[in-house]
Amino acid sequence: QYLLIGDYPLPSDVTEDYVSTRSLRLTLTRDKRDNYFFPTKGSYNTWSVTYAGGPLGGTSNFVKNTIETRWHVRTFFDFVLVLRGRAGYVSSFDGSFDVPRIERFDVGGAYTVRGYEERKIADGKRTMLLTNIEYMYPLSDELRGVIFYDAGNAWDEVKDVKISELKKGGGLGLRIETPVFPIMLDYGWGFDEGGEIRGLFH
Repeated sequence: QYLLIGDYPLPSDVTEDYVSTRSLRLTLTRDKRDNYFFPTKGSYNTWSVTYAGGPLGGTSNFVKNTIETRWHVRTFFDFVLVLRGRAGYVSSFDGSFDVPRIERFDVGGAYTVRGYEERKIADGKRTMLLTNIEYMYPLSDELRGVIFYDAGNAWDEVKDVKISELKKGGGLGLRIETPVFPIMLDYGWGFDEGGEIRGLFH
């Protein structure tokens, strides 16, 4: 069950505060990278579709599609160029009043466009576009330095998407390999904040 945010007309069998979601998700992935955490070459491509409601029951009826592609290219002096693109779209059907907030897209923050606070660029939208470019160099066996550039945004509908509205950010970071999991430390600047550009640590 998910708490509603917003003023939406509710079906007769839905309480004022909550809706229920029953869904199935199918994910197809092709991973050709040479290393799971710190690849130096190869690609990673995945497509995921979530179907909720209809014969599955619940009060939310929607279909959500997300696609992601990553390409790792080794260049000179052990530098690795990382190109990443992501897109997503979610829509309701069969008279459902809206897509649950948790299933919509947010942009801004550590894992989308760095240099902005979490959800500062877009909050709870139905359509999303993101791109990330990183240039990585191994400083040691466990430490890597990164220069990055991000761009992205989210909109209510596909027809609202405009490449000119992508918000941009960039900065520097470190990748630290530990026995348990990698640690990502980034300091980014949002280039479309307006006025004075201030840095933000992620």
